[in-house]
Amino acid sequence: MKKLDYLLIPLIILLSLWPLISTSQEKSSVVKIEANGKVYNYDITKDRIIEVEGPLGITQVEIKQRRVRILYSPCPNHTCMRSSISRYPESLVCLPNEVIVQIEGEGETDALTF
Repeated sequence: MKKLDYLLIPLIILLSLWPLISTSQEKSSVVKIEANGKVYNYDITKDRIIEVEGPLGITQVEIKQRRVRILYSPCPNHTCMRSSISRYPESLVCLPNEVIVQIEGEGETDALTF
C-alpha cells in the first residue's frame, strides 16, 4: 500500500459512517395528540401515559423512552395499538375513535417521506 492509502482509507470509512454519527444525536421533539377537536402537545423525553377522550371513549397514549404508542383504545379492531413511533414525521391514527398522534419537531425526512 502507498502512503496516501493510509490517509484515504480512514477518510472513506469516516465519510461512510457520517450519516449514522450525525443522526444519532438526540433532537428535541414534541408529541402532538389531536382528539375531539383539541390539540395537546407533550415532551417526548418525559415518560407518561396520557388519556384523551374520543367519540368511542378514552384512548391511552404512552410515551416511554422516546417511543410513543397507543396503549389502549376502545375501537373495535385495535389496529392502532400494533405499532409505535419514535421520530419526526411518524404518526399513529385511530380512525374509529378519531385520535391522531404525531411526532413533530426537528428531524430529517427520509427517502420515503415526500
